[in-house]
Amino acid sequence: MAVEIAVYGLDGQEKKKIELNEKVFGFDYKPALIAEVALLLRENQRLGTRKTKTRSEVRGGGRKPWRQKGTGRARQGSIRAPHWVGGAVAHGPKVQEFYNNIPRRKRNGAIRSLLSFRLGNGEVKVIEKVEFEKPSVKEMKQALEKLQLAGEKIVVFYSGEDKNLKESLKNFGNVRLVRAENINAYIAMLGKVLLFTEPAIKQIEDALLRGSELKRGKRQVQLLKLRRKSA
Repeated sequence: MAVEIAVYGLDGQEKKKIELNEKVFGFDYKPALIAEVALLLRENQRLGTRKTKTRSEVRGGGRKPWRQKGTGRARQGSIRAPHWVGGAVAHGPKVQEFYNNIPRRKRNGAIRSLLSFRLGNGEVKVIEKVEFEKPSVKEMKQALEKLQLAGEKIVVFYSGEDKNLKESLKNFGNVRLVRAENINAYIAMLGKVLLFTEPAIKQIEDALLRGSELKRGKRQVQLLKLRRKSA
């Protein structure tokens, strides 16, 4: 059984209806699964690269500052001991791995559940493929007003087929732009409305139906590279 949704033009008028697969947009609502995956995704964004130096790593302090006895002062072995100004840090933070591997079925199941829930609440809108000859902030501002989304916090999912959409929307403070392949359960929780272009929603649907995991986003790739370097 398919789920129907209206597709709007940039003039705010309904142009047609498209059918979405029930396996993706008619999924059971599973709040525990969504919460678990969203928390793991947020933790995966932590770099874990903060670090302080121990007394063996701080430069200097190799010589005993004064002799052991006879000066009247407390005995000291190094000017880089933790209790000295400019010295090392005792029990400080070290480079740590925070990455959690999320099983594909859990990751994709959370996206399906969240998209189905938000579609049922009327928080999902679809617009036609955007094809601007050149970026136009003015036209996009007018389009959002006609779609009754002006001033609302929205997440816009677009694909490579949408020409100049990113450049037209990137300066809107209330709009978060996400490529279709970078969708995840945490991003899908954000915003009052999820706005998809028609190619983007089809791309997400096809990927989830195939059971394949959506591509890693740039941020995830950067985190993996940093972890490999620090390992």
